[in-house]
Amino acid sequence: TIQCRLLPGEDPEGVRHTLERVIADTQIAVTIANDPTPSPPSPLRPELMTAVEQITTAMWPGTVVLPVMDPWSSDCVHFRRAGIPTYGLSAVFADVDSITSHGKDEKVGVHEFYEGVEFMYRLIQSLGGTGRKP
Repeated sequence: TIQCRLLPGEDPEGVRHTLERVIADTQIAVTIANDPTPSPPSPLRPELMTAVEQITTAMWPGTVVLPVMDPWSSDCVHFRRAGIPTYGLSAVFADVDSITSHGKDEKVGVHEFYEGVEFMYRLIQSLGGTGRKP
C-alpha cells in the first residue's frame, strides 16, 4: 500500500499511471483504493505576494520569498474544494540542521516565535485594509 498525497490539480489516474511506469513489473497491479477528490490549486494573488514580500524585506532584508507547494497533508483541501483559496504561510525560521519536527523534541526559538507572530500581525494588518504599512 502506498499513500499518495496529491498536490492540488493533480490527476489521480495520472499518478497511478506514473507508479505503473516506475514500478515496471507486470506482476504488480496498481489500483486506487479509495475515491480521491482532487482540489484546484489556489491562485498566487498579487496583493498577497506583494504584502508577503514587503513585510519579509522589512523584517529580514535579503530573504527571498519563494512560493512552494507543500506535499504534506492539511485541511486546506476541503476549503479549496469549496472554492475558497487557501494558503499556508510560515514566518518562523528554524535551524536547518534540526530534525526534530513532529518529534518529542520539537521546538522553536523564543525569538523566532515572536518574529513569526509579528510577521503574521503585519500581514493581517496589510491585507485587512487598515492602511498600516509593512
